[in-house]
Amino acid sequence: MKIHTLDFGTQTIDADDIISFPEGFLGFAEQKEFKLFHEDNDSPTVHSLQSITDEGFSMSLVAPSTFGIDYEIALTDQEQNLLNLENANDAVVALIVYKQHDDAKTATDMKVVVKAPVIINIKDKLGMQKTLDFIEVRNLAA
Repeated sequence: MKIHTLDFGTQTIDADDIISFPEGFLGFAEQKEFKLFHEDNDSPTVHSLQSITDEGFSMSLVAPSTFGIDYEIALTDQEQNLLNLENANDAVVALIVYKQHDDAKTATDMKVVVKAPVIINIKDKLGMQKTLDFIEVRNLAA
């Protein structure tokens, strides 16, 4: 199928590559089907999670390790069922990054959403955004 993307133009994708987010995202519950893209290089830092139904909706994702973060996330039984997650090794955790804009609509700096990581079951192509009430910070560099 062909989709139009915000950052990569028109792309042909395989239906097997679609990642479903049954509950959508915080503030965007209607956004449920996505394709993950990245720049062509051996080890991309930023991935683009592009809606397949809304070409104007895309989020940039990075690995938590990019910011020195190492999560230990406990999922409820309901969340494990939502993700159909039987093996923790099938889960990938990513963080949403975005540019903060000032009143002049120019990007001023990058922000990262650390209290609501994205979790994707890469085997079954199911994802969710998990809200964390508490984050323990260890070994913070001075």
